Amino acid sequence: MFRQLIIHADDYGLSQSVSRGILQVIDQQTVTSTSIMANSSCFHQVCEWLEKRPSLDLGIHLNFTWGIPLCDPKDISSLVDGAGKFHSSPALYARALLGRIKKEHVYKEGKAQMEKVFARKLNITHIDSHHHAHVLPGLCEAVADLALEYRVSFVRSLTSQKHWVADGPLSRRIFLGQMPGAHRQFWTKKGLFTVGCLKGCDLGGNQKNLLVCWDKFLTLLPEGVTEVMVHPGYVDDLIGDSYREGRLKEIDLLCDPRFKKMIKKADISLIGFSHLLK
Repeated sequence: MFRQLIIHADDYGLSQSVSRGILQVIDQQTVTSTSIMANSSCFHQVCEWLEKRPSLDLGIHLNFTWGIPLCDPKDISSLVDGAGKFHSSPALYARALLGRIKKEHVYKEGKAQMEKVFARKLNITHIDSHHHAHVLPGLCEAVADLALEYRVSFVRSLTSQKHWVADGPLSRRIFLGQMPGAHRQFWTKKGLFTVGCLKGCDLGGNQKNLLVCWDKFLTLLPEGVTEVMVHPGYVDDLIGDSYREGRLKEIDLLCDPRFKKMIKKADISLIGFSHLLK
């Protein structure tokens, strides 16, 4: 049975401490890729850390739901509130469903974020987004255009023929699963690629016994390529994050020697996105 696993860390650049935690599990060789947020205040510092790991697969974690945009808020008014900050994820979801997000605003801000990352000459292999915003109507079309323009072959989808899992409570999973960009077919029709199977929050720090959850998951892992998104990180400079304890639990798991032994015992190959581009 041919089984390959990409263990991907979201949120690189969210803060310096989160980024340090992600690099720790990457250096443990349990996490095989990460994706960076271009609009964070520590962007240049965390890029310097990445430059010491030139072979690491790096995605762009497009962000339309946290912090301050790179563009002038006046130029992307449908994406920001009265204070010039991005709308929260629930507000963005609602605005997207109501048709209040302008594709040209998404393209403009997304392009600014991608330009900033590409300027660092890092090994860019894929695109995903904060809170899965890229699957929403009005956003997925712009993100597809950007992926094609910058020749980034892989974009995260949330569904597959087998099952789908996204972050958050069941209601949010159901909601996101109905969005156009959640489906693999949306991206493949554009000439882009996705990983056929995605797993997430049921393997995260909200679980009581992560090692047991992962052991069951690895035993039942289907043939082919599966992506698991993880969210490890230290939290000493992270303010207003609801997943603080979960991030620490994920670091403990991913650095646990038993975790690597489980993967080896299950005869699963850990790969990155660059492996799929060969």
